[in-house]
Amino acid sequence: MLINRNKKKYIKGIGISSAPPFRILGSSLNTINSKNDCSIYKYIDTFYKDQNIVWTISATASLKIIINLISKRKKDLPTLGIPAYYCNEVIDSIKELCHIKFYDISDPISSIINSSNKNQIDAILICNYFGESDNDTFKNNLKEIYKGIIIYDNAHLSIPNSNIKSENEFIIMSLYKHFPIREGGCLIYSKNLVLGHEINSYVYFLKNIYFTFKTLFQDIFFILKKIIINNSPYLSRIERLIQDPFKNSTNKKVTSKLRNHKISMLSELIIKSPICFYSKTYKENKKARKIVSNLLIWAGISNNDLILKEYGIEINLKEEYIHILEKLNQFGLPLLRWPQLNNKIKINKNLLINTLSLWNQKMYIICNSSIDEDKCGIIKKRIINNINYEINFIRINEYEYRSLKYQIDYSSYLQSESYLKSYSEKCYFYKIKLGGKIIGKFGICYKKKYNFNFYIINRMKIEKDYHSLKDYEIEIIYSKLIIFLKHEFKKGLLILLTIEKNSLDNKLKHYLRKLFKIRGYQTGIINLKNHEDVIKTKMKGRWRNALKKGLKLDLNIKSFKNKEDIFKIFDLYEEDKKKKNYDGINSSLLRKWFFNSSYDDVEFIAFQAYNQNSNSEILLGSIIVCLYENTATYLLAVNDSEKRVKNISNVLLWESIIFAKKKGCLFFDLGGIDQINNPGVSLFKLGLNPTLHEDANLSITIT
Repeated sequence: MLINRNKKKYIKGIGISSAPPFRILGSSLNTINSKNDCSIYKYIDTFYKDQNIVWTISATASLKIIINLISKRKKDLPTLGIPAYYCNEVIDSIKELCHIKFYDISDPISSIINSSNKNQIDAILICNYFGESDNDTFKNNLKEIYKGIIIYDNAHLSIPNSNIKSENEFIIMSLYKHFPIREGGCLIYSKNLVLGHEINSYVYFLKNIYFTFKTLFQDIFFILKKIIINNSPYLSRIERLIQDPFKNSTNKKVTSKLRNHKISMLSELIIKSPICFYSKTYKENKKARKIVSNLLIWAGISNNDLILKEYGIEINLKEEYIHILEKLNQFGLPLLRWPQLNNKIKINKNLLINTLSLWNQKMYIICNSSIDEDKCGIIKKRIINNINYEINFIRINEYEYRSLKYQIDYSSYLQSESYLKSYSEKCYFYKIKLGGKIIGKFGICYKKKYNFNFYIINRMKIEKDYHSLKDYEIEIIYSKLIIFLKHEFKKGLLILLTIEKNSLDNKLKHYLRKLFKIRGYQTGIINLKNHEDVIKTKMKGRWRNALKKGLKLDLNIKSFKNKEDIFKIFDLYEEDKKKKNYDGINSSLLRKWFFNSSYDDVEFIAFQAYNQNSNSEILLGSIIVCLYENTATYLLAVNDSEKRVKNISNVLLWESIIFAKKKGCLFFDLGGIDQINNPGVSLFKLGLNPTLHEDANLSITIT
């Protein structure tokens, strides 16, 4: 809901604040596992034990102290070199304390070297943008050409990442951005430097009783607010994305005056307590980044364009992402077009072009422990509920169903026409239309047991990749499908298993699966778009060595498709199951399916290995795979236990993979990996180091 307030548009969103939610002391203590963990106060104090530390109200306050020091030394306003890509709120707060010289962040060293008054710059500020891992290259190169004061702005880092080595280096940090305090920062500088007068005058001066009580009240109010945020599905009002990089995104007033107080007593107490254990906070912030990145991927942002940093997520902005991000922002995700730029960079054309280019390429999301799955779930529900797609599920005949082929998406033979008809005497075929295009198909098997109707959809998949569908669109389609099927069929149970993830799960279904010990289906997939050498390289060393030894056996490998010989392998497989006492594939269903299959639906291929070193060929092992659309699937294998030769299985499976690749298949499905019930077979398949895929959880719905 949009709310007009002071001519600014705001929307309801999830409560992601600049600081994590406040936790009561007992709660924090119960969740700490590391024996070496300590408060952030102690951690910083220990890390910088060879330097001086001043605890201030913010990184900006720390910066003002440094500027004041330089000003007193120079007896004039100093000149500060600041990146053009920098927060204007900070610049506005120091503009009366110093002269500002901008440098180009796209090529900072050259920009500083070419500066007309490089020698007149008293200090240069290096910004650690949104919590980068390091900027050592820039720092080291800068020190070679510049011998003045360097200020490291580490406001976006929650814990220290570098030390200082000279009197000309300063580090400023902002603790309130990462920990549950209303305000707080610190200034780190050399022990050889004396800042007594500057600190006492502008940080530790506490004479105003009214101000002290006001600060205490603000801190208590902040804590209460954070407790509410942490214990409720908090919704805040956040501003829409700004499109003008020079527009002030807030009405916050800034002042150049130095505040006459240090960090508040309550904030200092909190950062010294277990509430602010740095390791716990760091882990929670990392978890929050993962939650939000999953939300972005779900909405259609590529994982390759997400950069996880310590303060949040940086997004490489592309044209196709604009609409997605606007939707996310509209439904509650607080995105930042950061930073607001200073108007003075417009004077320099090259500086303006380069800075605007960078600004237009980036977007940011603050991620800390105030974010959880439930709050992101609110955004997902809002998006799904506010999108009205024209989705139709149309019943078709078996011939049209057979003619619909998936182009580039992985699919399962369990949805082939011949398998469906073999599994059930009665089945139904459908195609899925989104707007004017067909985006998938599915078959339903009907069974009646105990006078009750069962409708089974096994390993259904939508053509997601071919039609570039987003995760949230897939969820919408499956939600609509359930509604459609409830009205389509008589009362019974709809059992749905999909290859891709869907939004059909809930706590009741979760507990039912747990009660009946129903586990998700997992398989391994080999990407046949890769070159043979790449597939071999990805294998585990032991499997690859076994294949090399097997290929040296000079075996005679035969392949065939005729039904008579394949039925013989089925007989061998049935005997092998009885001897070794394992379940395997349902033999009667397998025979029926193979008998009903046709080459334009499913193609069966058998490979057999013979020992040709003797006068007569001796069968050593057999394997059968099926080809359905662009996916080949390993069905079964059987070796002669009496004439067992090592590495036969490796050779036969490799021959199957190469055959499928030459036939134009894009995927090779290893046919299920069950490490609990079939650890030996699973270990063999995992030796190929496939991409592990787990289907969505089984969904059971009453129609």
